[in-house]
Amino acid sequence: GDKLDLKAGDDLRFYVDGQNTSKLGATFANNGDISFYEDTGTTPKMVWDASAESLGIGTSSPTADITIDGATNNVGIGTSSPSAKLDLASNNNAGTALNILRFTDEDGSAAADQPSGKIEFYTADATSAGVASYITGLVGSGAGGRLVFATGAGGSAVERLRIDENGDVSFYENTGTTAKLTWSAANEDLNFADNVK
Repeated sequence: GDKLDLKAGDDLRFYVDGQNTSKLGATFANNGDISFYEDTGTTPKMVWDASAESLGIGTSSPTADITIDGATNNVGIGTSSPSAKLDLASNNNAGTALNILRFTDEDGSAAADQPSGKIEFYTADATSAGVASYITGLVGSGAGGRLVFATGAGGSAVERLRIDENGDVSFYENTGTTAKLTWSAANEDLNFADNVK
């Protein structure tokens, strides 16, 4: 069965399998650090660093505050009093933004128009529940960045506007499949489709 062990130095260790004393469930160190282990009991996956006053999830060396407010369900990174569902706080006084939200595509051989991240806006309205709008980041030629903006009824948002890696802008018709107005950044001109009035 499971057991509780008090180690030298007054560390408190919980083992999840009494037949295998190397299979840790959690440790409470005498310096206030607390670690919770994965299923094999060898690697801590959630760590409270008492001296740094930081919580790490998926890392054993947390360097920033993470706060989950049980009353509001708000999550704060870099703040102990989050005021939104996700609150990223930092001091940007030096002129460099530190509270950055980043989406990383880890594919080392991305194809053209491969999504690198997406933000969706969902409505639960009974008449038309679903994603009503979204912003998608795409990889263009030569790993250039593109942005797609889509709107529509819940569950049927389509592309309305695209900005490519060259600064060219395309505006789409109501089905979101054909660009009817394009702006060429290099030529500094607008181009209309033949049936646009």
